[in-house]
Amino acid sequence: MMTITIYLMCLFFYPALICGCHFHIDAAIVTIIPLLWSVFILATYQTKWGRVGSWMGFLLACFWLWVGFESNLQFSLRDILRGH
Repeated sequence: MMTITIYLMCLFFYPALICGCHFHIDAAIVTIIPLLWSVFILATYQTKWGRVGSWMGFLLACFWLWVGFESNLQFSLRDILRGH
């Protein structure tokens, strides 16, 4: 239940932190939180079904990380090229 809550909160807050004009460190942090949580539950869950759920959460976190950084890093590259 905690995993679903963390993922939904990050999904909710991410669009509020990115304006579409430049790189936002806050949005990058919100993107990394699910990955950190999934690594934590991978390390702590010991049952078979706990591990299955942990790996599913980890794969979802990797996808979220790709989506978050893909949308946020394009602004970072543009800012670097412009010299801001």
